Amino acid sequence: MALANGENHEKRTADRSHSLYTVIKRLCHALVVAGVVAMTIVLIVLLQQYQNEWLKVQTQFSGESVARQYAKLLENPLSNYVNAQSTGTQGSANQSTTDTTRNSAIAITNIENVLKVLTSEPHIIGLAVFNSDGKYIAPLPKIPSVIELSKNDTLTPLTFVEDIHNEDGALLGYVNIHMNTNAVLENPLTLRSQLLFILLILLGLALVVGVYMTRAFYKSRPWIIARLGQK
Repeated sequence: MALANGENHEKRTADRSHSLYTVIKRLCHALVVAGVVAMTIVLIVLLQQYQNEWLKVQTQFSGESVARQYAKLLENPLSNYVNAQSTGTQGSANQSTTDTTRNSAIAITNIENVLKVLTSEPHIIGLAVFNSDGKYIAPLPKIPSVIELSKNDTLTPLTFVEDIHNEDGALLGYVNIHMNTNAVLENPLTLRSQLLFILLILLGLALVVGVYMTRAFYKSRPWIIARLGQK
C-alpha cells in the first residue's frame, strides 16, 4: 500500500512538472512568434521609410546642387541680355529697334551656346531660361513640358528651378532644369540593392542562430524538467 502511494505521488509530481513545462514552453513560443511578427512589421516600415528618405536626399541634393551651378554659369550671358533690353528701352526709337534687336540676338545666342554645353550631361534632359518676369527666353524652340517628357518615360523627370542673380544680388531670371530620373537614381538604386542583399544575409544568419538556439533549448529540456520537478 505504501509502495503504491509512493508511485502515485511520483507520478503526480511528474505530471505536474510536465504540465508546467508545457505551459512555459507554449508561453515562450507565443512570445517569440509575437516578437518576430512585430519586429518584421517594424523592420519593413523602417526600411521603406529609409529607402524613401535616401532617394529623396540623393535626388534633392544632386538636383539643387546642379541648379545652383548652372544658375551661376548663366549669370553673365543673361546679364548681357538684360542689359541689352534695358539699353534699348532707355535709348531713342531708332537705336531701340536696331541695337536692341542685334544685342538681344547676340545675348540669346550666347545663352543657347551655354545651354548646349550644359545639356551635354547625360542626366540633363532639358534646360530653359526665363527673365525676371517669367518670360521664356531660351532655347528656341521651347523645350518640351514635364507632361510631354513623362509620356516618353516611366519615371517623371525631376524638375528644379533656381534664381539667377547678378553680382549686386538683383534678380535677372530663372533657370528651369529637367533631369533624367533614371540617370540620377542609378547609383542610389544600386546602393539600395546592396543594402537589401546585406539584409538577406543578416536574415540568414538570424535563421541559423535561431535554429541552434532551438536545438540548445530542446537539449536542455531534461535538465529543465528535473529542476521544475525538484520544486
